[in-house]
Amino acid sequence: MRTWGGPREIDSSGYYVQEKHVVVTFTLEDIRDLELNGFSHQNVLSELILRKDTDGYQLELGPCFGICGTINAGSVCIELEPGKPLG
Repeated sequence: MRTWGGPREIDSSGYYVQEKHVVVTFTLEDIRDLELNGFSHQNVLSELILRKDTDGYQLELGPCFGICGTINAGSVCIELEPGKPLG
């Protein structure tokens, strides 16, 4: 997953200024339940929520365009790599 932060400024082309790029990798193990819908060649999330529950974790993918759904897993590892993704 790719995300970024930055000021709420608009550039000369009318787009938000994007700074502080990071690639976030979620590694989920012991997947117990999976419900995904709408996967396409381009997927944009409105939100991503990670919750701890009694059996492990639930990762909720909020819809914007393309994929949405939930994944329930026993464990989650999150890695952050500063910078824009290659390609």
